[in-house]
Amino acid sequence: MRLVLLCGFVAAGCFPMLVPTAPTGTMAVAPNGDTQREAFARSAGYPTRKTAADLQALIDQQLATYKPAGRSGGGSLQTPGSFTIDGERHTCYKVVMHLADGAAWGAGADAGLKFQFAGATGDGMGGPGVRGPGAVASLGCADVPGTITMTMAPLFGSDPIGNGEYKLEVFSHRLSEKEWADKRAAEQAEAARQQREIDEDHAAERDKAVAGCQRCDARYQGCIGAGYDYGTCQSRFSTCEFEEVGGGASCERPH
Repeated sequence: MRLVLLCGFVAAGCFPMLVPTAPTGTMAVAPNGDTQREAFARSAGYPTRKTAADLQALIDQQLATYKPAGRSGGGSLQTPGSFTIDGERHTCYKVVMHLADGAAWGAGADAGLKFQFAGATGDGMGGPGVRGPGAVASLGCADVPGTITMTMAPLFGSDPIGNGEYKLEVFSHRLSEKEWADKRAAEQAEAARQQREIDEDHAAERDKAVAGCQRCDARYQGCIGAGYDYGTCQSRFSTCEFEEVGGGASCERPH
């Protein structure tokens, strides 16, 4: 099985966040004794420990082609709520988060946060995420007008993400006709690539099943030829089928 990272339109600034698939309510322990959150926080360079200068550098990089959208909000880190904007057709959105004076990240944010969005165009998860005393999150690019709602939660576990208030500001980038056409072409190319990988996986599974069944049939015929009874050979065939083909396919039963 392949893990596929989807990125909408890089030139327009749709930057998804790499997120390991793990239940948010549990944290497995790695071989070295670390929890998944600790291990991921380390691999990410401890995002909550970055400086205000690091955050500003990220903002400058991510918003190079974006302008303030005139929409802002905020809330409490203890009980972060959803945040909704009205999305316009052919427009990409990013949200900049700043911790207010006196606010601080908690254990739940150590490895970063999941910024998830849902709208008329579709649902997704957008980064790059936490960087020092704030974060930058992408809300994707709207194909059609409609509301877009963003939520945030710990990447691992269920500990509080912090204490104090935070502020949100929305930035937007209106796609030109060329950018929109390039975005659509990139999405179609990505979809075609994924479909090719799926087809290749299915073909490989079919080839494995066919070869496995042929080996099991040959062993069955050898079992019968060696004078073993029908039941014994059928049982051996079933064992071979499980070992060579697996539980995802079955062979035609020999007679």
